[in-house]
Amino acid sequence: MPRMGMGMPLVATAQSSAINVQDFFFDQLQGDSNLSPIHTASRTNSITNSEDFSSGAGGNLTNISVATNTVIAPNGTQTADTITPTTTNGIHTRTYSGSSNSATSVFAKANGYTKFRINTASSGNGFASFDLSNGTVATGGTFFSSASIEEAGNGFFRCSLVVIGGGNTPTIAIENAGGNVSFAGDGTSGIHF
Repeated sequence: MPRMGMGMPLVATAQSSAINVQDFFFDQLQGDSNLSPIHTASRTNSITNSEDFSSGAGGNLTNISVATNTVIAPNGTQTADTITPTTTNGIHTRTYSGSSNSATSVFAKANGYTKFRINTASSGNGFASFDLSNGTVATGGTFFSSASIEEAGNGFFRCSLVVIGGGNTPTIAIENAGGNVSFAGDGTSGIHF
């Protein structure tokens, strides 16, 4: 995803408050050949070493194993991790501590399993279920705000969920082919993150 930042002031908005372009990145060209701005001024990554899916990055692992730096990530470095559900019949998750207003974004690539979800505390609070085989997302929950999935190259997709209020435990849960989060894994199939 090509992005660029600029550092000159923009024209004032309708409310006459000036914004600086340096607060924005411009995402890849959209279908109408316009650049799509992404506001970046007040973003804070609340997860230390968020690229590390092992238990060393904080949070909890439930019925999964993590192999670090197993695959080439979208940025061209061998830093993508592989999450593999165990053969235990139950949920297969990676949880983090977060806030009740949060955006969770991850790059993911199928490796046997093709579906996973991001939720916050529970799917009832807000969730996005991503299908890496066809690039689609299903959403719901009381505090759900928005979600997206976009191709990132080499089989990876950038998947994101925004929730406003409710729940403060961002969770990544592997789903089986039927979209269930509780199942017995085969111990070898997984997803690269």
